Amino acid sequence: MKIFFQFYLRLSIIPILLVFFLSNVTIAQDKKVAKRLNVAVLDLEISGGIPEIYQKTLSDRLRLELLNTGRFNVIERNAMEEVLGEQGFQMSGCTSDECAVEVGRLLGVQGIIAGSIGKVGNTHSIILRHINVETGSIVNSKGVDCSCPIDEVLSTKIGETARLLAGLEGQTATSVSGEGDLLIKSTPSGAIVYLDDQKLKGLTPFAVEKLTKGKHTLRLERGDLVGSTTVDIIPGQINRVEVPMEVGGEIYITCNIEAADLVVNDTKQKPGFPANLQKLTPGTYEIEVTLPGYTVFKRSVLMKPEQKVEVKAELKRQQGTINFDRLPKGTIITLDDQKIGSAPIPDKLVDAGWHIINISRKGYTGSMDKDIEVKVDETFVVEFDLQKIKKQAALEKQEGKINFRRLPKGTVVTLDDRKIGSTPLSDRTVDAGWHIVKISRNGYTGSIDKDIEVLEDETFVVEYDLKRIKKRVGGASALPKSLLWAGWGQMSIGRKVPGIIYAIGEAGAVGFLVVSTMSYNKSVNDYNDARDAYDNEPLGSLNFDQLYDDRVKAHDDSESAKGMVAVAGGIAGALYVWNIIDALIFKGDGSGVAFNDDTGTADINFATIGDSQGKPAIGISLGITFGSTGRTER
Repeated sequence: MKIFFQFYLRLSIIPILLVFFLSNVTIAQDKKVAKRLNVAVLDLEISGGIPEIYQKTLSDRLRLELLNTGRFNVIERNAMEEVLGEQGFQMSGCTSDECAVEVGRLLGVQGIIAGSIGKVGNTHSIILRHINVETGSIVNSKGVDCSCPIDEVLSTKIGETARLLAGLEGQTATSVSGEGDLLIKSTPSGAIVYLDDQKLKGLTPFAVEKLTKGKHTLRLERGDLVGSTTVDIIPGQINRVEVPMEVGGEIYITCNIEAADLVVNDTKQKPGFPANLQKLTPGTYEIEVTLPGYTVFKRSVLMKPEQKVEVKAELKRQQGTINFDRLPKGTIITLDDQKIGSAPIPDKLVDAGWHIINISRKGYTGSMDKDIEVKVDETFVVEFDLQKIKKQAALEKQEGKINFRRLPKGTVVTLDDRKIGSTPLSDRTVDAGWHIVKISRNGYTGSIDKDIEVLEDETFVVEYDLKRIKKRVGGASALPKSLLWAGWGQMSIGRKVPGIIYAIGEAGAVGFLVVSTMSYNKSVNDYNDARDAYDNEPLGSLNFDQLYDDRVKAHDDSESAKGMVAVAGGIAGALYVWNIIDALIFKGDGSGVAFNDDTGTADINFATIGDSQGKPAIGISLGITFGSTGRTER
């Protein structure tokens, strides 16, 4: 039974010994491990009115402070309780050094740290002792008194006492803390370790000692398998992490601008595109492509094992707009040393950022350079800040010229409500500013008023915008041809539409008359044949009644055909007569039909009629406009 107990005891301490072994198997970046003493810490004895519920918190703080000294490897409370529980050992009431030594032997450690915290009056007293498990003797004992609240005992005095016990008199907590150990495992093991992007010598399981506190990135690789995580090192502890490994994925990134910067999960990548990120662990990857002056490209990629993803980043210029609507006409504009024209000009799209704009105008002081900032997707309005040059003398004037060379001969010109003559006219010198020009010409539609601005020492050229009035012709010149054939006279004077109507109408009427006449002649012949047959038939024959009916029907048909001949002749005659009247009354004195090719309308006008002495008599003027749709309009 004793042999079995000893064998079971040895098996029980294997997990604890394994922790100590792994924490010393490998040193990060080939640093030599400082030898530490393996100890177990008993819960502190509490007295003097300190609440018992504080015991566990104060004892755990002692374990942390001892580990932070860098002189001890401290067994965790849970590991202690598990081993001692398997042995059936009860920690309650274990206050003597002999009991502490027995606990140390069961745990397989080199030393036991025991102690107490008591209170007398307002003073807290902390006493710690280091017991050698092998010899049972007290190696070291230290104490610290503090007239302070229990909060300060927890936060500073326990640590101070621990450093005294470790032989670190005079050193602060900062000088001995801030580092922790890291034990790295992987599934499967044998992976290469990258810590903070630095490859370490060795394979998992891997131990890194004295690693600075805070967050560190960890990446493991084994063939096609990868794994990564972030670890937060807690000073004075053995920090453990186990990383599962899977087949990695791949992200292939291209960009339309090779000089752009690539950032993946807040980590800047090597410059240049395309970028091929391989052996990526499953998870979310935030991709950001940036370049000053361009829009930022962002994309989130959810990577799965063995997945390949292609990302096409397209950067576009960040742009804004410059508006020149507030600049008066004639203002010369230069943007970034390039002349872009004179106002008015449309808005200009430019790259976002700072630009230099220069504006100048005759009659105003110099020019003005401005540094303007155009913001992304916003409009910058350029203001006019130039000052007008003051006149040097009372008789001095600002003048310009008006040029009429583009007006055809005979154009009547009125300037500022005063007629100045008919073209050709020489240039006219006028005061600089706004003027009203009116032009008119016989044979052209109406007249046009224009508001024009004449700039100082510049010439304004008047444009010709009048439209020719369609000429009206007719009368005796069209009559002979209209007598020969309806519509010919109208077409000869340019009235094609009515001419074609008359010609086609007359041809149709004559054709109708010819057909009607032929039908009538045939019906007359039929009647004569029926009459002869009836007259030659003996009275009382069997066919006598039938022949009589045939004669009557033939007579009726000939009369009907005769009527059609009359109708056809009437239509042809009426159309021919109206064609002659049209050729006579529709002539070039304002009467007649005028067709406007521009508007697609026809005007019919009956002018006043003069008497025998040539004086105006009572007449009628009728104007009707026919739209191209055939509907009469007013």
